[in-house]
Amino acid sequence: MKYSNYKLDDFLTDEFFRSWVINPSKESDFFWTSFINNNPEKYSTVLNAKEIILSLKSSSPQDQLSAEEIDSMFDNILNDSTRSGVIAKPGINWGPLHIDSGFIKVAAVIFVISFLGISWFVNRHKVTSDIARIVEPITKETSKGEKMTMRLPDNSVVVLNSNSRIEYPSSFSEEERRLTLHGEAFFDVSEDKDRPFIVESDQFYTRVLGTSFAVNKDPDINAIEVSVLTGKVEVAHVSDRNEIKKIELREEQMVSFQEDEFELRPFDYRMRFAWKDGTLYFKNSDFNEIVQKLENWYGVNIIIHRSIDRKKDFSGQFTNEPLDLVLNGLSFTYDFDYQINGKNIIIK
Repeated sequence: MKYSNYKLDDFLTDEFFRSWVINPSKESDFFWTSFINNNPEKYSTVLNAKEIILSLKSSSPQDQLSAEEIDSMFDNILNDSTRSGVIAKPGINWGPLHIDSGFIKVAAVIFVISFLGISWFVNRHKVTSDIARIVEPITKETSKGEKMTMRLPDNSVVVLNSNSRIEYPSSFSEEERRLTLHGEAFFDVSEDKDRPFIVESDQFYTRVLGTSFAVNKDPDINAIEVSVLTGKVEVAHVSDRNEIKKIELREEQMVSFQEDEFELRPFDYRMRFAWKDGTLYFKNSDFNEIVQKLENWYGVNIIIHRSIDRKKDFSGQFTNEPLDLVLNGLSFTYDFDYQINGKNIIIK
């Protein structure tokens, strides 16, 4: 993608980028969100370019510029510079001063900002130190056998499941509340009709205004599960070709995405939400699924030294039970003995 090589002046003079900043649409928003997600090193550059373009809108309504006027101002300055012969082929040495197109682009931007009032721009945005403070990232992570409950800057509550990670800014923007999730989490979102709540999970985006829901993103495959407890959400997937697929969910619905398709269906509350209440729940689970859940729930490594009927189903639940009691219950069903050696469980 050409944008991965862009510098600040390239973003400022790119028609598609400026169009997104001034008149964003859902499609362009998903495109640039996907770009930033895939190119995190460009985040600060994109943010600074966006702030500069937005600064061209005057604080006083009578002086506010339209999108067309802003575009025209950029284009006219660049075109006039080109026609005057200042911009020739990059790399030509014009005597003692070496000028290239990047320099002219930056100079054009500085001229426009100065034209609108540089003092207002500086006071409005408090230079880049305030920008850095606003987007200061916070990361919370759980290991196997650990869960975490936290409150976000907007008072929304997140319960992070084992072996998961969440990243969010220390202060959400005025336009949206956006965070990144790796793994599984339950969200109880504070209602704010003016600022949508967006959860990014690789190429998936879950968008809500105020609701409670769970997101489970498998880190190893292109698959996700979103379950809505209250309210409604919109889930979108942006492909590598920037193709967007969207689906809306309401209360007591869940959606899974596998093999490039969404599948909408009802869900069992205990299957999707029991973990946040401290309940380990199994429904028609085979032994492989049981082992995976136990390892993740208790943070252990299970070593099997005997033959077990791995296809045999098991249903049951354990609420805040120690590992040895759970293993006792399972040993009657699958006919095994076990030994606990620190974090290693030997099935024999």
